[in-house]
Amino acid sequence: MASAVRKALTFSENAELNIAVIGENGSGRSSFINAIRDLDDEDENAAKTGVLEMTRKPIPYPFPTHPNVTIWELPSIGSPRFQAGSFLQQVNFSCYDIIIIITSQQFRFNHICLAREIQRMRKKCYFVRSKVDVDLYSAAQRRPSSYNEEKILQEIREYCCKCLQEEGLGNPQVFLISTWYLGKYDFHLLQETLAEELSSDKNHSLVLALSNYSDQIIQKKKEALEEGIWRVAAASCVGALVPIPGVSAACNIVVLVKYLRIYSKNFGLDRDSFTRLSKRSHKPREELERAIIKTRVAEEITQAFVITLLATFALAIGSSAFQWVPVIGSVVCAGISYKTSYAALQSFLEYAAEDAKNVRRTAWELEVLATEGEDSSKKVN
Repeated sequence: MASAVRKALTFSENAELNIAVIGENGSGRSSFINAIRDLDDEDENAAKTGVLEMTRKPIPYPFPTHPNVTIWELPSIGSPRFQAGSFLQQVNFSCYDIIIIITSQQFRFNHICLAREIQRMRKKCYFVRSKVDVDLYSAAQRRPSSYNEEKILQEIREYCCKCLQEEGLGNPQVFLISTWYLGKYDFHLLQETLAEELSSDKNHSLVLALSNYSDQIIQKKKEALEEGIWRVAAASCVGALVPIPGVSAACNIVVLVKYLRIYSKNFGLDRDSFTRLSKRSHKPREELERAIIKTRVAEEITQAFVITLLATFALAIGSSAFQWVPVIGSVVCAGISYKTSYAALQSFLEYAAEDAKNVRRTAWELEVLATEGEDSSKKVN
């Protein structure tokens, strides 16, 4: 039983996912790769930016908190001698689960050829138009009196889609992003779209690796983690058990401490995540940590905290079980332990998701308001 549970837990945590990012030099590939991994361009293990790369091989960049998810920077497709078929063979195209084609201007001939070849191989690719903040700035300088951000973004989106459609690429969805303003534009929509179109195991890996740039991603994280609650609850009923005060039940506190910390880290409620978020949002780390109301920073989740949490649920579950079972034996006590762990884990996930949303709003207050306004207007239209 114990080994089976551990195997199930390990499998759910380690499903591998490979994402390919393709574009020309200067398209913002490296900055995008850093942004989606929640890194600044100067951070350790960040993709190099601002230089013309000469490599002919894909470069892997694992997510810092989820190394089973790797984003690959593929060689530039800017060469006049570019051939889509040989390029895909050269980069071992079949190993990638997600393909993102990125440009900072219009989608050119090489982008089109590549997308056609990808579709011919019955794979889906996603189109990203980067550096839209540059377009908006230029428009504001040229036409300050008639400047309309939403209208300009819509024009860029429609133009990109039209160019792709005219080349026979169906009904493409183009995501407009700026790596300087990740809380705005379509970055959160790109995250959500990618997460929706994968198999369950790979979906689980991607969702947990993504940063919290929308409440929808936070909700998807909660749902993904909820699927594994039964495994953690079962694992907490074997091994070195610690009695829960007030009832005839016991749990493996070490297991629960480990997984509550994992839950917190997946929601970005740990010190490393707060440090990265502080740099990106220009908000003091202490201010971000104060947005945690119902749980704790991951590093502060202790055995005492877990025992107190369990005791809250054990009393209610224990009295209910004793009321209906005439003979109280080890089987009943084991059932109480499992139910107690399950209830505590489920409630903690609810609390952590709420705290993650609070932190997001604290970090990106103005951008959150702008994004929510854009989303509501899109739904109306």
